[in-house]
Amino acid sequence: MLRKLLAGSAILVLAGCSASSDDSSAKPEQWQKTAKIFNHVLDHADEYDFDIEDASSTYDYSLVDANGDGQKELLLRKTPNAAIGSVLVFAADPEHNQAILADTALKDGVATAGGSRYRIAGTKSEHGIIASSGEAASGATTAVLYTIDGASLVDQGQWEYTAGPSGTPESLEAAEAELDWENIAQRPFNEQPDLLRSNPGDLPNIEGETGGQDAASAKSEEKTSNRSIEDVVDGRSKADFPTFSGDASSANPNYVPKTSPQFARAVYNAFILEWIYNANTTPVLEVASPVTGQTYTMTCVQHTSVTCRGGNDAVVYIYTPSPYAPPDGVQWG
Repeated sequence: MLRKLLAGSAILVLAGCSASSDDSSAKPEQWQKTAKIFNHVLDHADEYDFDIEDASSTYDYSLVDANGDGQKELLLRKTPNAAIGSVLVFAADPEHNQAILADTALKDGVATAGGSRYRIAGTKSEHGIIASSGEAASGATTAVLYTIDGASLVDQGQWEYTAGPSGTPESLEAAEAELDWENIAQRPFNEQPDLLRSNPGDLPNIEGETGGQDAASAKSEEKTSNRSIEDVVDGRSKADFPTFSGDASSANPNYVPKTSPQFARAVYNAFILEWIYNANTTPVLEVASPVTGQTYTMTCVQHTSVTCRGGNDAVVYIYTPSPYAPPDGVQWG
Protein backbone atom coordinates (compact mmCIF):
# COMPACT_ATOMS: atom_id res chain seq x y z
CA MET A 1 0.00 0.00 0.00
CA LEU A 2 1.37 3.33 -1.01
CA ARG A 3 0.79 5.65 1.88
CA LYS A 4 1.21 9.38 1.70
CA LEU A 5 3.84 10.85 3.97
CA LEU A 6 3.05 14.01 5.90
CA ALA A 7 4.46 15.93 2.94
CA GLY A 8 5.02 19.59 3.59
CA SER A 9 3.06 19.43 6.81
CA ALA A 10 3.91 21.81 9.61
CA ILE A 11 4.31 20.46 13.13
CA LEU A 12 3.44 23.16 15.62
CA VAL A 13 5.85 23.24 18.52
CA LEU A 14 4.64 25.08 21.62
CA ALA A 15 6.96 26.22 24.36
CA GLY A 16 7.34 23.48 26.94
CA CYS A 17 5.65 20.77 24.85
CA SER A 18 8.80 18.67 24.66
CA ALA A 19 9.89 16.77 27.72
CA SER A 20 13.42 16.76 26.33
CA SER A 21 13.75 20.53 25.99
CA ASP A 22 16.07 22.09 28.51
CA ASP A 23 16.22 25.54 30.03
CA SER A 24 18.49 27.15 27.46
CA SER A 25 17.79 30.82 28.08
CA ALA A 26 21.46 31.60 27.53
CA LYS A 27 21.19 30.58 23.87
CA PRO A 28 20.20 32.97 21.09
CA GLU A 29 16.47 32.77 20.54
CA GLN A 30 16.79 31.15 17.12
CA TRP A 31 18.75 28.21 18.47
CA GLN A 32 16.42 27.79 21.45
CA LYS A 33 13.49 27.50 19.07
CA THR A 34 15.32 25.21 16.65
CA ALA A 35 16.31 22.91 19.52
CA LYS A 36 12.72 22.76 20.79
CA ILE A 37 11.39 22.01 17.30
CA PHE A 38 13.85 19.16 16.79
CA ASN A 39 13.19 17.85 20.30
CA HIS A 40 9.51 17.70 19.49
CA VAL A 41 10.13 15.76 16.28
CA LEU A 42 12.38 13.27 18.07
CA ASP A 43 9.94 12.88 20.96
CA HIS A 44 7.26 11.85 18.44
CA ALA A 45 9.46 9.84 16.06
CA ASP A 46 7.16 6.81 16.12
CA GLU A 47 4.18 8.88 14.93
CA TYR A 48 5.58 9.59 11.46
CA ASP A 49 4.86 7.46 8.42
CA PHE A 50 8.12 5.92 7.18
CA ASP A 51 6.27 3.27 5.14
CA ILE A 52 7.97 0.62 7.28
CA GLU A 53 6.00 -1.92 9.33
CA ASP A 54 8.44 -3.47 11.80
CA ALA A 55 8.01 -3.39 15.56
CA SER A 56 11.73 -3.98 16.04
CA SER A 57 12.77 -0.86 14.11
CA THR A 58 15.23 1.57 15.68
CA TYR A 59 15.41 5.36 15.33
CA ASP A 60 18.38 7.65 15.04
CA TYR A 61 19.08 11.07 13.59
CA SER A 62 21.71 13.31 12.05
CA LEU A 63 22.05 17.05 11.53
CA VAL A 64 23.05 18.47 8.14
CA ASP A 65 22.69 21.81 6.35
CA ALA A 66 20.66 20.91 3.28
CA ASN A 67 20.19 24.39 1.83
CA GLY A 68 23.27 26.36 2.83
CA ASP A 69 21.46 28.83 5.09
CA GLY A 70 23.67 28.28 8.14
CA GLN A 71 21.00 26.31 10.04
CA LYS A 72 21.07 22.54 9.94
CA GLU A 73 18.18 20.29 9.04
CA LEU A 74 17.21 17.11 10.92
CA LEU A 75 17.42 13.70 9.23
CA LEU A 76 15.31 11.16 11.11
CA ARG A 77 16.03 7.52 10.22
CA LYS A 78 13.92 4.46 10.97
CA THR A 79 15.71 1.17 10.37
CA PRO A 80 14.01 -2.23 10.60
CA ASN A 81 15.98 -5.27 11.70
CA ALA A 82 18.65 -6.10 9.05
CA ALA A 83 16.97 -4.10 6.32
CA ILE A 84 17.01 -0.79 4.48
CA GLY A 85 16.04 2.25 6.54
CA SER A 86 13.82 5.16 5.57
CA VAL A 87 14.91 8.73 6.27
CA LEU A 88 12.65 11.78 6.67
CA VAL A 89 14.06 15.29 6.33
CA PHE A 90 12.81 18.08 8.62
CA ALA A 91 13.60 21.78 8.30
CA ALA A 92 13.10 24.03 11.32
CA ASP A 93 11.19 27.28 10.95
CA PRO A 94 11.96 29.13 14.20
CA GLU A 95 9.98 32.20 13.13
CA HIS A 96 6.76 30.19 13.11
CA ASN A 97 7.78 27.58 15.72
CA GLN A 98 7.24 24.67 13.36
CA ALA A 99 9.02 21.85 11.58
CA ILE A 100 8.52 21.33 7.85
CA LEU A 101 8.66 17.75 6.62
CA ALA A 102 10.13 17.30 3.14
CA ASP A 103 7.91 15.63 0.58
CA THR A 104 10.39 12.88 -0.35
CA ALA A 105 11.71 10.09 1.87
CA LEU A 106 15.29 8.90 1.36
CA LYS A 107 16.81 5.44 1.91
CA ASP A 108 19.87 4.28 3.79
CA GLY A 109 21.30 0.82 4.24
CA VAL A 110 22.04 -2.42 2.42
CA ALA A 111 19.61 -5.13 1.35
CA THR A 112 20.39 -8.83 1.37
CA ALA A 113 23.50 -10.10 -0.43
CA GLY A 114 23.56 -8.99 -4.04
CA GLY A 115 20.70 -6.53 -3.52
CA SER A 116 20.33 -2.77 -3.48
CA ARG A 117 22.61 -0.45 -1.55
CA TYR A 118 21.70 3.03 -0.32
CA ARG A 119 23.76 5.68 1.42
CA ILE A 120 23.15 9.22 2.64
CA ALA A 121 26.00 11.67 3.12
CA GLY A 122 26.45 15.35 3.77
CA THR A 123 28.83 17.62 1.89
CA LYS A 124 32.16 19.02 2.98
CA SER A 125 30.89 22.49 2.03
CA GLU A 126 27.91 22.01 4.41
CA HIS A 127 25.52 22.70 1.55
CA GLY A 128 23.30 19.81 0.48
CA ILE A 129 22.61 16.11 0.97
CA ILE A 130 24.03 13.36 -1.25
CA ALA A 131 21.82 10.27 -1.60
CA SER A 132 23.39 7.29 -3.38
CA SER A 133 21.71 4.14 -4.67
CA GLY A 134 23.22 1.19 -6.47
CA GLU A 135 23.14 -2.52 -7.21
CA ALA A 136 25.76 -4.79 -5.64
CA ALA A 137 25.90 -7.16 -8.59
CA SER A 138 26.52 -4.66 -11.38
CA GLY A 139 28.00 -1.83 -9.34
CA ALA A 140 25.84 0.68 -11.23
CA THR A 141 25.39 3.63 -8.87
CA THR A 142 23.63 6.98 -8.92
CA ALA A 143 24.43 9.72 -6.40
CA VAL A 144 21.98 12.63 -6.27
CA LEU A 145 22.81 16.02 -4.76
CA TYR A 146 19.72 17.39 -3.00
CA THR A 147 18.95 20.73 -1.44
CA ILE A 148 15.75 21.59 0.39
CA ASP A 149 13.37 24.39 -0.57
CA GLY A 150 10.37 24.66 1.72
CA ALA A 151 8.88 21.16 1.76
CA SER A 152 10.62 20.03 -1.43
CA LEU A 153 13.87 18.17 -1.92
CA VAL A 154 15.38 19.64 -5.08
CA ASP A 155 17.59 17.52 -7.35
CA GLN A 156 20.64 19.68 -8.12
CA GLY A 157 22.34 17.08 -10.31
CA GLN A 158 23.65 13.52 -10.32
CA TRP A 159 26.78 11.44 -10.60
CA GLU A 160 26.41 8.19 -12.58
CA TYR A 161 29.20 5.65 -12.17
CA THR A 162 30.17 2.04 -11.61
CA ALA A 163 31.24 1.41 -8.03
CA GLY A 164 34.74 0.05 -7.61
CA PRO A 165 38.32 1.03 -6.77
CA SER A 166 38.55 3.50 -9.67
CA GLY A 167 34.90 4.11 -10.47
CA THR A 168 33.94 6.89 -8.06
CA PRO A 169 34.12 10.35 -9.68
CA GLU A 170 36.77 12.58 -8.13
CA SER A 171 34.29 15.40 -7.59
CA LEU A 172 31.99 13.07 -5.63
CA GLU A 173 34.84 11.93 -3.40
CA ALA A 174 35.78 15.57 -2.88
CA ALA A 175 32.19 16.56 -2.05
CA GLU A 176 30.96 13.81 0.30
CA ALA A 177 31.15 14.11 4.07
CA GLU A 178 30.27 11.24 6.41
CA LEU A 179 27.24 11.87 8.63
CA ASP A 180 27.23 11.33 12.40
CA TRP A 181 24.11 9.46 13.53
CA GLU A 182 22.87 9.71 17.12
CA ASN A 183 20.33 7.64 19.00
CA ILE A 184 17.20 9.79 19.42
CA ALA A 185 17.62 9.65 23.21
CA GLN A 186 20.97 11.46 22.89
CA ARG A 187 20.54 15.17 22.13
CA PRO A 188 23.81 17.02 22.60
CA PHE A 189 22.48 19.99 20.61
CA ASN A 190 20.52 21.01 23.73
CA GLU A 191 23.81 21.79 25.45
CA GLN A 192 25.88 22.63 22.35
CA PRO A 193 23.93 25.02 20.09
CA ASP A 194 26.84 25.10 17.65
CA LEU A 195 25.74 21.65 16.54
CA LEU A 196 22.68 23.30 14.98
CA ARG A 197 24.76 25.80 13.03
CA SER A 198 26.88 25.43 9.93
CA ASN A 199 29.39 27.45 7.97
CA PRO A 200 28.17 26.71 4.43
CA GLY A 201 30.09 27.15 1.22
CA ASP A 202 29.08 26.66 -2.39
CA LEU A 203 27.20 23.68 -3.76
CA PRO A 204 29.55 20.89 -4.86
CA ASN A 205 30.49 20.99 -8.53
CA ILE A 206 29.22 18.00 -10.50
CA GLU A 207 29.24 19.52 -13.98
CA GLY A 208 30.63 17.17 -16.59
CA GLU A 209 30.99 14.19 -14.25
CA THR A 210 29.66 10.85 -15.51
CA GLY A 211 31.91 8.59 -13.42
CA GLY A 212 32.62 6.08 -16.18
CA GLN A 213 29.12 6.01 -17.67
CA ASP A 214 29.52 4.97 -21.30
CA ALA A 215 28.67 7.35 -24.14
CA ALA A 216 25.68 5.37 -25.36
CA SER A 217 24.08 5.40 -21.91
CA ALA A 218 24.76 9.12 -21.51
CA LYS A 219 23.17 9.89 -24.88
CA SER A 220 20.14 7.78 -24.02
CA GLU A 221 19.73 9.59 -20.70
CA GLU A 222 20.06 12.97 -22.41
CA LYS A 223 17.43 12.03 -24.97
CA THR A 224 15.04 10.92 -22.23
CA SER A 225 15.65 14.02 -20.10
CA ASN A 226 14.79 16.26 -23.07
CA ARG A 227 11.35 14.73 -23.43
CA SER A 228 8.33 16.54 -22.04
CA ILE A 229 4.67 15.68 -21.62
CA GLU A 230 4.00 19.02 -23.31
CA ASP A 231 5.54 17.75 -26.58
CA VAL A 232 3.55 16.81 -29.67
CA VAL A 233 4.88 13.98 -31.87
CA ASP A 234 3.04 12.92 -35.07
CA GLY A 235 -0.10 14.48 -33.69
CA ARG A 236 0.08 12.63 -30.35
CA SER A 237 -0.10 14.73 -27.19
CA LYS A 238 -1.41 14.64 -23.64
CA ALA A 239 -4.65 16.08 -25.00
CA ASP A 240 -5.43 12.51 -26.11
CA PHE A 241 -5.45 11.50 -22.42
CA PRO A 242 -6.13 14.78 -20.59
CA THR A 243 -7.16 13.56 -17.13
CA PHE A 244 -6.29 10.89 -14.59
CA SER A 245 -7.03 9.74 -11.06
CA GLY A 246 -5.89 7.33 -8.42
CA ASP A 247 -8.13 4.65 -6.93
CA ALA A 248 -10.26 7.06 -4.88
CA SER A 249 -13.98 6.54 -5.40
CA SER A 250 -16.46 9.35 -4.80
CA ALA A 251 -19.23 6.73 -4.77
CA ASN A 252 -17.87 5.21 -1.58
CA PRO A 253 -16.88 7.89 0.96
CA ASN A 254 -15.52 5.24 3.35
CA TYR A 255 -13.02 3.83 0.85
CA VAL A 256 -9.36 4.39 1.77
CA PRO A 257 -7.27 5.08 -1.37
CA LYS A 258 -4.09 3.07 -1.87
CA THR A 259 -2.55 5.47 -4.38
CA SER A 260 -1.26 8.91 -3.43
CA PRO A 261 -2.03 11.86 -5.77
CA GLN A 262 1.70 12.43 -6.24
CA PHE A 263 2.31 8.85 -7.40
CA ALA A 264 -0.76 8.96 -9.65
CA ARG A 265 0.69 12.02 -11.39
CA ALA A 266 4.09 10.35 -11.75
CA VAL A 267 2.44 7.33 -13.41
CA TYR A 268 0.40 9.61 -15.66
CA ASN A 269 3.51 11.54 -16.75
CA ALA A 270 5.38 8.30 -17.53
CA PHE A 271 2.43 6.96 -19.52
CA ILE A 272 2.05 10.18 -21.52
CA LEU A 273 5.72 10.06 -22.54
CA GLU A 274 5.22 6.48 -23.77
CA TRP A 275 2.13 7.56 -25.71
CA ILE A 276 3.70 10.65 -27.27
CA TYR A 277 7.03 9.11 -28.25
CA ASN A 278 6.16 5.44 -28.83
CA ALA A 279 2.41 5.45 -29.52
CA ASN A 280 2.16 2.86 -26.75
CA THR A 281 -1.04 2.62 -24.72
CA THR A 282 -0.14 -0.62 -22.91
CA PRO A 283 3.32 0.05 -21.50
CA VAL A 284 4.98 -1.53 -18.49
CA LEU A 285 6.31 1.45 -16.54
CA GLU A 286 8.99 1.79 -13.89
CA VAL A 287 7.85 4.76 -11.81
CA ALA A 288 9.55 6.37 -8.82
CA SER A 289 7.17 7.48 -6.08
CA PRO A 290 7.69 11.05 -4.82
CA VAL A 291 6.17 9.88 -1.53
CA THR A 292 8.17 6.77 -0.64
CA GLY A 293 11.22 7.29 -2.84
CA GLN A 294 10.85 3.71 -4.12
CA THR A 295 10.40 2.60 -7.74
CA TYR A 296 7.37 0.49 -8.66
CA THR A 297 6.39 -1.49 -11.76
CA MET A 298 3.03 -0.41 -13.20
CA THR A 299 1.39 -2.44 -15.98
CA CYS A 300 -1.08 -0.54 -18.17
CA VAL A 301 -3.97 -1.91 -20.24
CA GLN A 302 -6.43 -0.04 -22.45
CA HIS A 303 -10.06 -0.57 -23.23
CA THR A 304 -11.25 2.95 -23.90
CA SER A 305 -9.44 4.62 -21.07
CA VAL A 306 -6.25 3.18 -19.57
CA THR A 307 -5.79 1.39 -16.25
CA CYS A 308 -2.31 1.02 -14.73
CA ARG A 309 -1.83 -1.39 -11.81
CA GLY A 310 1.15 -2.43 -9.74
CA GLY A 311 3.29 -1.41 -6.80
CA ASN A 312 1.57 -2.06 -3.49
CA ASP A 313 -1.91 -2.50 -4.99
CA ALA A 314 -1.73 0.94 -6.59
CA VAL A 315 -4.19 1.79 -9.38
CA VAL A 316 -4.12 4.79 -11.73
CA TYR A 317 -6.86 5.52 -14.28
CA ILE A 318 -5.99 7.61 -17.34
CA TYR A 319 -8.94 8.95 -19.30
CA THR A 320 -9.61 9.84 -22.91
CA PRO A 321 -11.51 13.10 -23.60
CA SER A 322 -15.13 13.15 -22.52
CA PRO A 323 -17.95 15.67 -23.12
CA TYR A 324 -19.04 15.16 -19.52
CA ALA A 325 -17.65 16.84 -16.43
CA PRO A 326 -14.96 14.68 -14.80
CA PRO A 327 -15.88 12.96 -11.52
CA ASP A 328 -14.52 14.04 -8.16
CA GLY A 329 -10.88 13.23 -7.58
CA VAL A 330 -9.84 13.50 -11.24
CA GLN A 331 -6.73 15.56 -11.97
CA TRP A 332 -5.84 17.34 -15.17
CA GLY A 333 -2.57 16.46 -16.87
